[in-house]
Amino acid sequence: DKEGQRLREGVNAFFTMSLGGRFGSNLGYFLQARARYGPGAKEVELHRGYLDLKLGKFLFLAGKDNVKVGPSRFGGLLSGLTSPFWQVRVQTAEPLRFLGLWDLLAMRAWLLEDRRDHSDPGLLFFRVCFKPSRYLEFGVNRATLYGGKGRPGYALWEYPRLILGQEENVPGSKYDNDAFLGYDISVDLPLRPFDLFRLYYEKEATDVKTPLQKGEKFEFDLPFVVVKLYEGASTFGLLVKKAPFSFRGEVTLTKGTMYLHHAYPHEGFSYKGIPLGYPYGRDVLHIAAQIRYQRGEDAIEVEMGFIEQPLKEDLEPVKELNRYYLGLSLEKRHGNFGVSPFLRVDLSKGENLSETPLHYELRDRERLIFTLGLRLSYFF
Repeated sequence: DKEGQRLREGVNAFFTMSLGGRFGSNLGYFLQARARYGPGAKEVELHRGYLDLKLGKFLFLAGKDNVKVGPSRFGGLLSGLTSPFWQVRVQTAEPLRFLGLWDLLAMRAWLLEDRRDHSDPGLLFFRVCFKPSRYLEFGVNRATLYGGKGRPGYALWEYPRLILGQEENVPGSKYDNDAFLGYDISVDLPLRPFDLFRLYYEKEATDVKTPLQKGEKFEFDLPFVVVKLYEGASTFGLLVKKAPFSFRGEVTLTKGTMYLHHAYPHEGFSYKGIPLGYPYGRDVLHIAAQIRYQRGEDAIEVEMGFIEQPLKEDLEPVKELNRYYLGLSLEKRHGNFGVSPFLRVDLSKGENLSETPLHYELRDRERLIFTLGLRLSYFF
């Protein structure tokens, strides 16, 4: 229920109530109301709510939800950190078996919000994940931001052409939208005494060229051979588990054109002020480490990191923002009660006054920021 939370200086309070269940083994529901009280904000909303239907190995979902994909902590195209949005989704409830294990996901979403570029755009998202063995997993992601006020609409029979992106590089075409293509590779090494030792890599591109598109020639590139990826974002990661400890380390680089392209030049690939993909936005270097100790439902977690942005873009009068952070959180469960205090300290050299991390309005200001919170839960 923490998705979409943007904290402001002062006291921020969130109250949530969740209700869910199933009718038999196939039909399920989930409702979550959230009230927020804080500086400049006082609202009560249906934060999340959906119906899902399980048929065989597939799950059909309709309602308000969000999704995280990929092996990294956040995901380069869908982080799951934005406010839930209205959608219809179909995905595998359990893997399909054919020369290995397959997981599929297809989603059509409505990003209902007033925007400076094009209000109320749509989002198409597809993921195919193939696991030929217990040690290797390969995933492919495809996202298209399209439609909205002032943009073309599409009949049902035009969607295949939209999804394939044959005219994405044709300026002025009805099918020239902001689209992304990416892949991820995870390798699990059987190293003792670890329960899990995983290396992973994610790559997402804002510009794709293939001879299948109008006016484009063949250019060799891996892993798609006939599809070349330009610009975009990359994440290198390591995940190690040995009960009761786990460690995750990541290095993420995003280019200046990531999430902010030609068709949607202001809010871009975001929803309600938070990027749909990597939460720190574009033109960023982020080095992070996370250590977690967990016994049953009780846990202690420490995270630390360094952020530099913009990494390449030249700005005046302040060239860049550098941030160092250290966080500590505790999760404790006693019967039906749960308590989770947390503390994060940020040393920020430079400050971004923009409402979204997709744009920069920097000023020269050094700040030491303390974020202290407490989460109380009761489970019925």
